[in-house]
Amino acid sequence: MNNQAFKKQTDQKNRRKLEVVLRRMTGDALTEEQRRRLWRALEQRRQYCLRLCASKRAFLQAAAPATGRGRPGTVRILLGNLNDPDDVPLAALVRRRNAKTREHTLYLYLPDLKGERRDETRRKEGKEA
Repeated sequence: MNNQAFKKQTDQKNRRKLEVVLRRMTGDALTEEQRRRLWRALEQRRQYCLRLCASKRAFLQAAAPATGRGRPGTVRILLGNLNDPDDVPLAALVRRRNAKTREHTLYLYLPDLKGERRDETRRKEGKEA
């Protein structure tokens, strides 16, 4: 994505926007420290696609392939440990590129977030839009 208006905003505004989106998307399930770790790890002048995974398995599938659909890419774990047997919040930044564009996707998995809360958050966002 290449939104010029977004790039002109201050880092503080972009950080605030990310925090609001994370809170809405996760139902405030992330702690203040977890949100802080995410916005410190993400570049403030870059736009990201955020995806909330319904299961740990879906998260692992999304974060596992450093390459997908023939596009080279990288995976950087921002929260949690993939080898941790406990059901803990996980976040991974997946970067893929092709000849014309680059994709930056933040995948999140939150074990305590039930499907109902996730659906409720989506309904609220639909009404606000």
